[in-house]
Amino acid sequence: MFAFVASESREFSGLLRHVEGSTALDWGIDFARDGLLNGRAIVMAANGPGPKLAASAAKAIKGHYELEGLASIGFCGALLPDLHAGDVLVATSLVTVPHPGVPQALSLPHSHVAHALSVPRTH
Repeated sequence: MFAFVASESREFSGLLRHVEGSTALDWGIDFARDGLLNGRAIVMAANGPGPKLAASAAKAIKGHYELEGLASIGFCGALLPDLHAGDVLVATSLVTVPHPGVPQALSLPHSHVAHALSVPRTH
Protein backbone atom coordinates (compact mmCIF):
# COMPACT_ATOMS: atom_id res chain seq x y z
CA MET A 1 0.00 0.00 0.00
CA PHE A 2 1.28 3.46 -0.90
CA ALA A 3 0.06 6.45 1.12
CA PHE A 4 -0.35 10.16 0.43
CA VAL A 5 -0.62 12.75 3.22
CA ALA A 6 -1.73 16.37 2.73
CA SER A 7 -2.92 19.21 4.95
CA GLU A 8 -6.37 19.60 3.39
CA SER A 9 -8.69 17.30 1.45
CA ARG A 10 -8.81 19.74 -1.49
CA GLU A 11 -5.11 19.05 -2.09
CA PHE A 12 -6.17 15.59 -3.32
CA SER A 13 -8.56 16.92 -5.99
CA GLY A 14 -6.15 16.29 -8.88
CA LEU A 15 -5.17 12.85 -7.62
CA LEU A 16 -8.76 11.78 -6.88
CA ARG A 17 -9.70 12.26 -10.55
CA HIS A 18 -7.47 9.25 -11.29
CA VAL A 19 -8.45 7.04 -8.32
CA GLU A 20 -10.89 4.21 -8.99
CA GLY A 21 -13.24 2.84 -6.33
CA SER A 22 -12.49 5.62 -3.85
CA THR A 23 -14.00 4.86 -0.44
CA ALA A 24 -14.30 7.22 2.54
CA LEU A 25 -12.66 5.91 5.73
CA ASP A 26 -13.91 6.85 9.21
CA TRP A 27 -10.62 7.22 11.10
CA GLY A 28 -11.33 10.26 13.27
CA ILE A 29 -9.21 12.61 11.13
CA ASP A 30 -10.35 15.35 8.71
CA PHE A 31 -10.08 13.22 5.54
CA ALA A 32 -9.24 9.61 4.72
CA ARG A 33 -9.98 7.64 1.53
CA ASP A 34 -8.58 4.60 -0.19
CA GLY A 35 -8.82 3.31 -3.75
CA LEU A 36 -6.82 2.22 -6.78
CA LEU A 37 -4.41 4.42 -8.71
CA ASN A 38 -3.34 2.79 -11.97
CA GLY A 39 -4.39 -0.55 -10.49
CA ARG A 40 -2.32 -0.05 -7.33
CA ALA A 41 -3.89 0.24 -3.86
CA ILE A 42 -3.40 3.66 -2.28
CA VAL A 43 -4.66 5.54 0.75
CA MET A 44 -4.94 9.33 1.22
CA ALA A 45 -5.21 11.21 4.52
CA ALA A 46 -5.35 14.85 5.60
CA ASN A 47 -5.67 16.31 9.07
CA GLY A 48 -4.48 19.93 8.90
CA PRO A 49 -1.24 21.89 8.39
CA GLY A 50 2.10 21.43 10.10
CA PRO A 51 4.24 18.50 11.20
CA LYS A 52 2.14 17.49 14.22
CA LEU A 53 -1.09 17.13 12.23
CA ALA A 54 0.71 15.48 9.30
CA ALA A 55 2.13 12.97 11.79
CA SER A 56 -1.37 12.23 13.12
CA ALA A 57 -2.60 11.54 9.57
CA ALA A 58 0.41 9.27 8.92
CA LYS A 59 -0.19 7.43 12.21
CA ALA A 60 -3.85 6.89 11.26
CA ILE A 61 -2.75 5.30 7.99
CA LYS A 62 -0.09 3.18 9.67
CA GLY A 63 -2.70 1.94 12.16
CA HIS A 64 -4.68 0.39 9.31
CA TYR A 65 -2.18 -0.53 6.57
CA GLU A 66 1.30 -1.92 6.08
CA LEU A 67 2.99 0.76 3.97
CA GLU A 68 5.44 0.46 1.08
CA GLY A 69 5.87 4.22 0.90
CA LEU A 70 4.46 7.59 1.89
CA ALA A 71 4.44 10.91 0.00
CA SER A 72 3.57 14.29 1.45
CA ILE A 73 1.72 16.27 -1.21
CA GLY A 74 -0.08 19.57 -1.40
CA PHE A 75 -0.20 23.21 -2.29
CA CYS A 76 2.36 25.75 -1.17
CA GLY A 77 2.94 29.46 -1.52
CA ALA A 78 4.90 30.96 -4.38
CA LEU A 79 8.23 31.28 -2.61
CA LEU A 80 10.44 31.51 -5.68
CA PRO A 81 9.74 33.41 -8.89
CA ASP A 82 10.61 30.36 -11.01
CA LEU A 83 7.92 28.18 -9.32
CA HIS A 84 4.62 28.09 -11.20
CA ALA A 85 1.23 26.45 -10.64
CA GLY A 86 1.55 22.73 -11.30
CA ASP A 87 5.32 22.59 -10.76
CA VAL A 88 6.66 19.74 -8.65
CA LEU A 89 9.12 20.51 -5.86
CA VAL A 90 11.33 17.66 -4.70
CA ALA A 91 12.81 18.54 -1.32
CA THR A 92 16.41 17.70 -0.44
CA SER A 93 15.43 18.02 3.22
CA LEU A 94 12.45 18.95 5.38
CA VAL A 95 13.13 21.70 7.90
CA THR A 96 10.58 22.29 10.63
CA VAL A 97 10.13 24.87 13.32
CA PRO A 98 11.08 23.55 16.78
CA HIS A 99 8.46 21.03 17.82
CA PRO A 100 8.84 18.33 20.51
CA GLY A 101 9.41 14.91 18.99
CA VAL A 102 9.91 16.16 15.42
CA PRO A 103 13.43 16.02 13.96
CA GLN A 104 14.69 19.42 12.79
CA ALA A 105 16.02 18.11 9.46
CA LEU A 106 15.12 14.91 7.65
CA SER A 107 17.44 14.01 4.76
CA LEU A 108 15.86 12.64 1.61
CA PRO A 109 18.31 10.69 -0.57
CA HIS A 110 18.23 11.03 -4.36
CA SER A 111 16.51 14.43 -4.40
CA HIS A 112 18.04 17.49 -5.95
CA VAL A 113 15.93 20.63 -5.82
CA ALA A 114 15.39 22.65 -2.61
CA HIS A 115 14.53 22.77 1.08
CA ALA A 116 10.92 22.65 2.26
CA LEU A 117 9.74 24.40 5.42
CA SER A 118 6.78 23.11 7.39
CA VAL A 119 5.21 25.58 9.81
CA PRO A 120 2.06 24.80 11.81
CA ARG A 121 -0.79 27.25 11.30
CA THR A 122 -1.74 29.18 14.42
CA HIS A 123 -5.27 30.42 14.93
